[in-house]
Amino acid sequence: MSVASNPSVAARSVANGRSFGPREMWRDYRSGISVRGVLLFAAGYYLSVQWGEHLYGKLAVPSPFWLPDAVLLSTFLLTQKRHWPLVAVAVIPIRLAAGAVSGTPLWFLLFASANDLLKALFAAWLLLRVLRRPVRLDTLRQFVVFLGIAAGIAPTLSALLAAAGRHILGDAPISAAYRWFLGDALAQAIVTPTILYWYAACRQGIYPRLKELLFLCSGLIAAMSYAFLLGAVPYSPILSYAPVPFVIWAALRLRPLGTATVISLVASGSMLSAVEGIGLFSKGSPTQNVLSLQFFLLVVSIPLLALAIIIDERKRAEETLRESEDRFRRVFQDAGVGMLIVSPDGLILAANNAFCECLGYREEELIQRTVESLTHPEDWPAFSGKLMDALAREGGFQKFEKRCLHKSGRIVHTESSASLIRGANGQPRYFVGEMLDITERKLAEEVRATVSQKLIEAHEEERTWIARELHDDVNQRLALLAVNLDALKQELPPSDGQAKSRIEEANRQVGDLVRDLQALSHRLHSSKLEYLGLAAASASFCKEVSKRQNVEIDFQSHAIPAKLPQDAALCLFRVLQEALQNATKHSGVKRFEVSLKGSLNEIQLSVHDAGVGFDVDEAVKGHGLGLTSMKERLKLVDGQLLIESKPQGGTNIHASVPLSPRMKAVAAAG
Repeated sequence: MSVASNPSVAARSVANGRSFGPREMWRDYRSGISVRGVLLFAAGYYLSVQWGEHLYGKLAVPSPFWLPDAVLLSTFLLTQKRHWPLVAVAVIPIRLAAGAVSGTPLWFLLFASANDLLKALFAAWLLLRVLRRPVRLDTLRQFVVFLGIAAGIAPTLSALLAAAGRHILGDAPISAAYRWFLGDALAQAIVTPTILYWYAACRQGIYPRLKELLFLCSGLIAAMSYAFLLGAVPYSPILSYAPVPFVIWAALRLRPLGTATVISLVASGSMLSAVEGIGLFSKGSPTQNVLSLQFFLLVVSIPLLALAIIIDERKRAEETLRESEDRFRRVFQDAGVGMLIVSPDGLILAANNAFCECLGYREEELIQRTVESLTHPEDWPAFSGKLMDALAREGGFQKFEKRCLHKSGRIVHTESSASLIRGANGQPRYFVGEMLDITERKLAEEVRATVSQKLIEAHEEERTWIARELHDDVNQRLALLAVNLDALKQELPPSDGQAKSRIEEANRQVGDLVRDLQALSHRLHSSKLEYLGLAAASASFCKEVSKRQNVEIDFQSHAIPAKLPQDAALCLFRVLQEALQNATKHSGVKRFEVSLKGSLNEIQLSVHDAGVGFDVDEAVKGHGLGLTSMKERLKLVDGQLLIESKPQGGTNIHASVPLSPRMKAVAAAG
């Protein structure tokens, strides 16, 4: 029988759409059962019963070390649940074949066999519910849970039931119960872990140092022979601790498997001497000798096996940590981007090849230098603030753009990210930083910005030329046409009323055309913006739109300097034009709010409507150039654009332009 659980035939048949008959059910049940496993269980259980009944036990003194319990529980834990009935059916026949101590009634043999079976089934079921498969006992938690169930709860319930049977045989119920309990608990605490460890080692091919284990067992047998069997009388109690150094040696060197093996050997030999009434534990009656030895083994074996598990768990944790550190080191060194490790106070502790190549240093030159020494002085305050925020917020930051100083002195534009690593006590240990060289991207952005600026400048020049042509040429011609029409009207005789009416209508149309061309000229190029400033030009534009579109525009301005740099003023004015044009065209409402606010550091423009709104992401992905134009214009003056809108939720457009020292000087001069 095997622990392995393959997909059942039933599941495969249902998945494949085939019928599932008795033959398939039997084939499915047989899967996972091996002849070797069946024979191994039968032989192991038979021998354990033989040893328990005939080697360690007598009718008057029940076996103090009930090995069949360990074999039976281990079999259930290592076998698929669907095979448990097969194991259960085999228990009583094997017990009958192995026989019992002379004088044991048949009813008691059957009673004890059923008790053992129920105890093992209950313990296995509860262990698998709590620990799941596989039960490895390779952590202290698993070992403690295992002891609590297999060597605590299950033996206690079994002992209470067995006390009634032993009472019928003439034993006192209390003494029978605790002797039964100790025999079961010892076997489960010592032998069952040994079986589980050796099974796992055989399956995984991971063994302790076999030569060292063999040498250790040889020395242990010699020490036990002297302490428990061959020593001169009178025996000293100190001899009871003769095996302890060997168990400690196993715990420190041979992992839990070697420790459990050594403890099982100690328990087997010492129990045999106690039962036979020879050696160290032979001062009192056989019952007293066995009881004192049981307590001794429980006190010694469980802590030492727990010690071995703790040591092994720590070694595995250290191995895992070393492997993790090795993986991190490989990832760190082989990463395609620059990486470095920095202490909380800014000292560089390690840097990978990509980082060194980016800034032209060797790692030895960077160690113990500060991040500040590699950062452009103008960018350090903002970057150090990011580091302080990360320390305060117990986190990190992503994609912070800053300039670094190459060893040659040239500037390298970078995009930095960092994660803060804390120790087990919660104290900051170091930053793991990532740096990406974006110098080429920055140069490309500068080229693109230059091209965009030239295109916008050319666009503005063309608008200005067209506006002047419309105002100075076309409008003048239309004005002259109006004068000629009026003169023609005066020359007509009074009797020709129809002709005069047609001339008057043409004159009105010419007047409307003149006004429309003037408005178009102002939209193309606002002379008010140039001569009166942003606030006056914006107010005038809002009034023109309100009159032309028959809408209400609430315009507010506050602390706007009369004179601003032309590029900043023109940018905000064009954003206002685009925003109002979109709002009046698409919002579906007749009222809008426009706000211009000035502060010490920036100028803010807001355009709000309570209309139908739109999906901002979809609008940005669309083919319209309005939002793109606004963003490109603002980017040229380091401005920001924020659009807040959702379907049926209105729209807010916020644009801000920072006032650089140069802009502040211009504004102050104005």
